[in-house]
Amino acid sequence: PADLHLVSDGEELMDCLFCRGKFVKNKDLSKPALILLDLNMPRKDGWEVLAEIKATASLRRIPVIIFTTSREEEDITRSYDLGASSYITKPSTFDSLIGLIETLRKYWTQTVTLPMPLQ
Repeated sequence: PADLHLVSDGEELMDCLFCRGKFVKNKDLSKPALILLDLNMPRKDGWEVLAEIKATASLRRIPVIIFTTSREEEDITRSYDLGASSYITKPSTFDSLIGLIETLRKYWTQTVTLPMPLQ
C-alpha cells in the first residue's frame, strides 16, 4: 500500500514538497519515495521542478521519473542531465498505462534498493 498525492502544477508540487501554503499541515509527513513528473506542467514546468528538487539537499535522493508525451531526444537528454532517474513516454492506450504502472510499482517497490530520504 502507498499514499498517492496528485498536484495540478509545478508550483503546487514544490509547495507540497516543502510543506508550504495549503500543504503546511503536512509538515509531519515524510518525503515521497518517488515522484512521477510531467514536463508540461503549468506555472512551473517539469525541468524547473526537477532542477529545484535535485538542487535541494533534503529532496535530491528522491527518484524522479519523467512521465511525459515527448519523444524528443533533446527532452530526454535534458531530463537526464538535470538528474532524472528515468524517462518514460506515456503510453497511448489505457491498458498499456495500467501495465506500465504495474511495472513501475514492481520495479520501485520490489527490485531496487533506495536510500532513506533525508528529512
